[in-house]
Amino acid sequence: MKLTVLISMTRPGNSIMAAIGIAIGVLFSSEPNPILLTCLIIAGMSALSFGNVVNDIFDVETDKIAHPERALVTGEISPVQAKWFAVFLAIVSICAGVAVSPIHGIATLIPLILLWLYAWKFKATPLIGNLLVSALVAYTLIFGALSGSPTLVIIPAILAFLTNLIREIVKDLADEQGDRAAGITTTASLDRIAVDRLITILIVASMITAPIPAILPQFQLIYPIAIGVIVIPLQIRGLIFHRQKNRSAHASNLKLQLLAGLLAIAAEGVRYLAN
Repeated sequence: MKLTVLISMTRPGNSIMAAIGIAIGVLFSSEPNPILLTCLIIAGMSALSFGNVVNDIFDVETDKIAHPERALVTGEISPVQAKWFAVFLAIVSICAGVAVSPIHGIATLIPLILLWLYAWKFKATPLIGNLLVSALVAYTLIFGALSGSPTLVIIPAILAFLTNLIREIVKDLADEQGDRAAGITTTASLDRIAVDRLITILIVASMITAPIPAILPQFQLIYPIAIGVIVIPLQIRGLIFHRQKNRSAHASNLKLQLLAGLLAIAAEGVRYLAN
């Protein structure tokens, strides 16, 4: 069994995004230090990796059509090996959380449960799965700031939630044909006019939410510039893609938008820590 195959099952790119969110939260914690940062990033990345492995275990039949290259489909990893790997990742996640504090241990257990529920039931539940994934993206910021000032990252977390929710829905629309062939029911199965209207509402809500943190002293230097110069233009561009029904371009644009917002918040977090 190759280590590289196991690593590929964890979706390292997604784990890195989670690590960025947690690191941002840590910057707003009361006493940020390398040990706190390391433990929380290990906890978060292991939890997300657990979710991705469990997702592959539950989706092995549909992946034979949608993702035939995945390890459980090709036989490079057996179902038993995948289950033990998932257990290992869950244990690592909880231990890393508990190493910080009992509260962090409990806070680590929450996403593990939700990720399992997502893979078991909610992934194939229109809209509910999108909401759950987006809530977990927002949760990374709050989780990182749990020992300090989580209230400072609530609005940025809401913005991350809205942006990712739009992206999840748009991805469902873009992948509709492939998901339908694989027997996967997503938000794309709902009334299309209603879904398009929901996306428009969410885009407007994210545009209204984006400037709000700038009223706080912790976000009054770098963040407003980044929002005005990068994020809002990307939001407007996304609205254009949405009206054109260019789903793939819109999904990519939303990923850039989320990354730009996170980096802006991170820059302000560094400044907050320095002060």
